[in-house]
Amino acid sequence: MLVYRVLVFCATIVNCFGEEHDFQNDPYWFFDSKTAYSFVRGKDLNIPENCQIQQIFMLCRHGTRNASKEDNKDMLQLIPLKNVIKNSDKLKATDIRAIRNWKNEANDDTDKDLHDQGRKDMKKLSSSIKEAFGDIFKETFNPDIHKVLTSHEVRARQSGYHFLKNAFGNKIHITSIDDLPMFDEDDVTLNIDKLRTDRISKGDKKTGNVPKTEMTTFKKGPEMLATLERIGERIGLQSPIAFGRYQAKAMYESCRHDKASRIRSIPAWCRVFAKKDLQVFEYLNDMNWYYKFGWGNAEGIRLGCPLLTRLNLSFKQAANEEGARGVFYFGHRSNQFVAITMLGLARDDVPLKADNMEMMAERKWKTSHLNPFAANTIAAFYKCKDNVDRVSFFVNEKIMPIELDDNSTCTVCLWKNVEKKFDRITADKRECGFGRIITPP
Repeated sequence: MLVYRVLVFCATIVNCFGEEHDFQNDPYWFFDSKTAYSFVRGKDLNIPENCQIQQIFMLCRHGTRNASKEDNKDMLQLIPLKNVIKNSDKLKATDIRAIRNWKNEANDDTDKDLHDQGRKDMKKLSSSIKEAFGDIFKETFNPDIHKVLTSHEVRARQSGYHFLKNAFGNKIHITSIDDLPMFDEDDVTLNIDKLRTDRISKGDKKTGNVPKTEMTTFKKGPEMLATLERIGERIGLQSPIAFGRYQAKAMYESCRHDKASRIRSIPAWCRVFAKKDLQVFEYLNDMNWYYKFGWGNAEGIRLGCPLLTRLNLSFKQAANEEGARGVFYFGHRSNQFVAITMLGLARDDVPLKADNMEMMAERKWKTSHLNPFAANTIAAFYKCKDNVDRVSFFVNEKIMPIELDDNSTCTVCLWKNVEKKFDRITADKRECGFGRIITPP
């Protein structure tokens, strides 16, 4: 009887022939820049007591999109792999069945197009912003006071279209994405990828291509090698799988794309990962963005200066009750990263490196929370009854503390203090504007 009880206990807690993996009971839904917005959004949008909204300045990444052609090429290689996965004492039978029944829904015809979930992302976001800052949307849409720009990519234009149609309802007369203005090719405030290619690439070469070096080192390091070994064991292979194309990377892409597009599902390929495994992949990609557009690239940080100049000029107009009531920009990951750094947010005391993942577990630079699908940064300008103007800043609907020049922080900040900081940062007009004159929206 005692032996029977021990065996029952063993089967309940741990498979006697190895640890049973149960992703459903310990899920982790944070996939760096392809995280579903609903998992990280906040509920902080509001107007301070005794104040009214004068202007909002919003920068928004497109909603959930379909996989790219490159990702699809990777995921196609999972089709033969799914059929050779063996019964394993480290995967549930239901997980193995889900993997074997998996079908690749990505295709080249929908390369990076906005997914239906992306349309839902935009509508839900616009409803939330409208509920908080309703005065901005009371008037009929007017391009003189409602300033809109999108990137040239269809997914960004579609995101802007669904956001605005939902926010303004019958008060806006647009019938297609072609009715939305797109930023100029040489726009240094929004066309970040081109600006980085034209102006920053030389700086990257001077730093020895740090992101590639750190990522390459991490891929060969103990955390990633242990992850690949665990996944290989979990699916019943005799040796660890490879990171690169057609194996671990493809599994990760399938997992995160499927989860972002079907939020309530447990995607088939997510089941081969444990929480620790996904955190390893998350950290790898966090390093990429940290050195490409974040605090790990001193030259990259400059990319936010033109946008900060425009925001500063726009708020100066708001202080005089002039200019725009709402500024709505729709773009990409690069735009959101630039917004983060321009406000001085998510800066860690220690850089992200290939050998310090464990130490950086509580890092501020966590892309899943900063830049998911539909990521957004909103700056709000308030007119208050005490005749003192105030401002707040939100990232993904979470209010952000802003550090001032005296090293103090605030969430509902006096505009004069924030203006002082912005004026200092943008004082060198030529350096900040990359040789161009920046104008208000």
